[in-house]
Amino acid sequence: MATVTGAAKGGFFSNKKIIWAAVVFLLLIIAAGWYWWARGHRKSPDYLTVAASKGSIVEAVSASGKIEALHSIGLSFKNPGTIKAIYVKEGQSVKAGQLLALQDATDLELQVKQAQANLDNALARLQSLQAGPLATDVTQAEASVEQAQAEYDNAQDTLKRNQALYDAGALSEIDLNNARKAAATAAGNLKKARAALEALKNGSRPEDIAAAQAQVEAARAQLELARNNLAATEIRAPWDGIVTNVNGQAGQRVGSNTSATDPSNSFIFLISPELQLRVQVNEADINKVKVGQDVEFTVNAMSDRTFNGKVAAIAPQAQTVSNIQLYDVLVNVGDGGASLKAGETASVTIIINRKDNVITIPRAAIAYAQGYLSRAAQSAGGRATSSGRTFSGGNPGGRSAQGTVGPATGIPSNGTPRSGENQAVILVLEGGQPVKRQVVTGASDERNIEVVSGLTAGEQVVVGTGSAGNTSSTGNTGSTGRANSGGNRTGGPQQPVMFFRGR
Repeated sequence: MATVTGAAKGGFFSNKKIIWAAVVFLLLIIAAGWYWWARGHRKSPDYLTVAASKGSIVEAVSASGKIEALHSIGLSFKNPGTIKAIYVKEGQSVKAGQLLALQDATDLELQVKQAQANLDNALARLQSLQAGPLATDVTQAEASVEQAQAEYDNAQDTLKRNQALYDAGALSEIDLNNARKAAATAAGNLKKARAALEALKNGSRPEDIAAAQAQVEAARAQLELARNNLAATEIRAPWDGIVTNVNGQAGQRVGSNTSATDPSNSFIFLISPELQLRVQVNEADINKVKVGQDVEFTVNAMSDRTFNGKVAAIAPQAQTVSNIQLYDVLVNVGDGGASLKAGETASVTIIINRKDNVITIPRAAIAYAQGYLSRAAQSAGGRATSSGRTFSGGNPGGRSAQGTVGPATGIPSNGTPRSGENQAVILVLEGGQPVKRQVVTGASDERNIEVVSGLTAGEQVVVGTGSAGNTSSTGNTGSTGRANSGGNRTGGPQQPVMFFRGR
């Protein structure tokens, strides 16, 4: 009885092991079946594509700038003095020649009168020399000669008598010497009178007339200087403009050492109504900028409006700002700048190159193609077919690519790039599968790039994979060309992205 019971227990455990083995085997079969079923029903990737289309490519340099007056000047009085009156206020428009302010001119008016008197005196003397002696002057000179002659004869007679008396011992030596001195003086006076008479008869000497003329010119210059100082008591507008600053008031004494360029250090600061845009361009971009190029810009006060201008001048010398070399570029804003105000900051786009009605694709298409082909080459062990007219490296299904295959690259050739052009590889969706295509590219902006040859409008270019809610690509810039350091404008509207599921 006991033996039968033990045999029954051994058979029970043996049957249990068989059941567990059968369950494990069944689970393995189910797992393998699910694996093969899932492998056969694996979804192909969703390809994001953009249709090649015709549009515009705009290569540009972006920078910042400031609106400023075409002309500006600080006005002040020439000489120190007291302000008598101010006739304008800040913000007022003025016309050329309009009186802006007046200085007290009392002292300067007196200086003009004194200078005029000095000039009149110098002119009178010159005219006298040029006119020659009058008859009365000659008569008077002749009378002076006769008087001097008489005095001389009298002195000679006196000297002879005194000499005789001295010889007789009747006169002292002192009295004799006095008589000799009187005779010598009379001789000198006679000689002088005769010379004066001769000079009158001969007229004025040329050197005397020249000296008198020089005195006249000096007096005239002093009068002109005094008049200029008097006129400088008035400040008048040099041209039509707008008053931006008035630093002073009537009765205030002001100096003459004010600035002609700094509004805060000028008595009256005036700007022209004509404006210009001063742009600071990085040294990396300055060689792209040329006089005459079109410019577009916006200001914060009217951010929804785009203004147009043209490059008028480029500074030959850079300025260092925070260790960055910046060049001033002057932009003529034309009549369109009437609504602008000096001092406004502007976001500026200088148009370097523009191409319209050309085939464009996103730059992301080139970047994605590079990453896609690199991953395909790695998964294939780095093997690529480089002979014949078809190839399958990176092309699922081994589809044929358009164009002639290059002998060394295995990439279809679509023309030889010219100056300013480059070769690139993109993926074109054909039959639901991406196909390598070599194209020739040209100009580019920060979003799109021109395709010169190798692609036609309407073809679907792969730019990434994913779904409408989850997309992936390698970036938004391609490997050909280089984005401007200042940034580039996008030339045309962005192409719509389409989703295709591969087979």
